[in-house]
Amino acid sequence: MKMITSRHFCTLTFLVLFLSAAPGDSSSEEEEEEEEECVYTLYVQTGPMIMAGTDAKISVALGNAEGKLVQVPDLEKWGIMERDHYYYQEGSLDVFSGRGPCIDSPLCWLNLTSDGGSQFNSWYCDFVDVTLTGPHKRCSRAFFFVLQWLSTDHPPFRLNAYLDGCNLQQQKVHTPRNGTLVVRNSVIREGSSA
Repeated sequence: MKMITSRHFCTLTFLVLFLSAAPGDSSSEEEEEEEEECVYTLYVQTGPMIMAGTDAKISVALGNAEGKLVQVPDLEKWGIMERDHYYYQEGSLDVFSGRGPCIDSPLCWLNLTSDGGSQFNSWYCDFVDVTLTGPHKRCSRAFFFVLQWLSTDHPPFRLNAYLDGCNLQQQKVHTPRNGTLVVRNSVIREGSSA
């Protein structure tokens, strides 16, 4: 009787070890997901007013409600406009695309930052439209109405704009037609805008 119990125990132990190393287990799926890269496409609209353009370095961080994020330290390096294109000029719509770590969608916050280190350091950004897609993932889109100067010379006298729509995302506040999360700048609503 004891031998049968030992044999069953050994078989059960072997089976558990074998199944835990199987390629379909959840820990290896999580590792694969972390290693996957997604494609991020950003449309950035510079305001049409005089002196709205800049040649400063612009960086962006995008994130979700769980705190996962992707950072682009120099957005111009993701630029896909024609060669010798000047980015962030008055009234221009610039397109950027690059790969970064996949984060669960939808994206719901944006931190847009200017390094302020150029001759033309004031920049007015109208909006940033972001699309995220990746292997085995639904396409996700977020539209951020920035409507703010990134400048120390114009209100709100900051070199960054932080828009957080994660609470809107949790309340499922989307535009009805296509499910795009639309986030408006709270600085504008508080009355300290351009």
